[in-house]
Amino acid sequence: MAKAQQPGKVSAFVKALKPAQEAVKVASETKRSSFFDNNDLSAMYKLNDGDSASFTADLVSCKADVHDKGDYQGLPYVSFTYNITSGPAKGSMISIFMPLYSRRAEDKGEITDDSVKWIMQEFQLFGYETDGWSPADIEGAANELNDSDEKPSVTIRVTATKSKSGKSIGKLMANLRVIKLLSDEEVADEEVEDAEEEEVEEDTEEATDSDDEEAEEEEEEETPKAKASAKSSTKYKVGDSCLFTDPGSGDTFTVQVTTINKGKYGIESDDFVWEDIQEKDLKPAPAKPAAKKKK
Repeated sequence: MAKAQQPGKVSAFVKALKPAQEAVKVASETKRSSFFDNNDLSAMYKLNDGDSASFTADLVSCKADVHDKGDYQGLPYVSFTYNITSGPAKGSMISIFMPLYSRRAEDKGEITDDSVKWIMQEFQLFGYETDGWSPADIEGAANELNDSDEKPSVTIRVTATKSKSGKSIGKLMANLRVIKLLSDEEVADEEVEDAEEEEVEEDTEEATDSDDEEAEEEEEEETPKAKASAKSSTKYKVGDSCLFTDPGSGDTFTVQVTTINKGKYGIESDDFVWEDIQEKDLKPAPAKPAAKKKK
């Protein structure tokens, strides 16, 4: 605890800040939070290629702006900053960056309906009706979210995938996507669950070695059955190539299955990642023609 200054003694430091007492008071209410590089989440959650995890978070800020330097100078983007409220990274800040331009080699830097649709879908999740929006509407929605006194809470999924191209080829990357807007009731339930989890952790530390051994034996017995069930209940497996038609744009992409969770698929193309895709929305990719043998 900080020790109050003795009466009658005023330092140069205090004198310098005295004219800005109101600013000091406002700043004193700020809560410290570390800022994570998104890829740190893969290590925090111990994710391997294709693994995913979910956590809750509160929106902290939202900004619509353009790059002021670099290869994408002058091109627009929207960024969302969140404070993580559950899981091992609780209390840390993350950023979800959404460019409104293509980063694919064939149309790099171009602004198309395909590159802008992602931000429209993001604002739709926050409850906005985006039909007929103009560029000013996008900026207005970002400013409204940023300036709101009651910012929304969400569930975010992080998926670890190895980069297949560019300077980061082979490197494990973390793809973040907001998958759900939480209601007030769900936020309250999350707070209760956090408190219960803390109690469970304390109880777990007091558990006996025999209890741990029994749990391990049960897990060993159930795991093969669970794995067999998962394999038999899905048409595609991790690594399969498929065709996926995005219901938002109608565009068809060649994708690769990266995760399978409760009968739903995580898939990715060269530029995008989708989660919770139903099997009926996927089709087998056409087989590549066999190479002709040389005579």
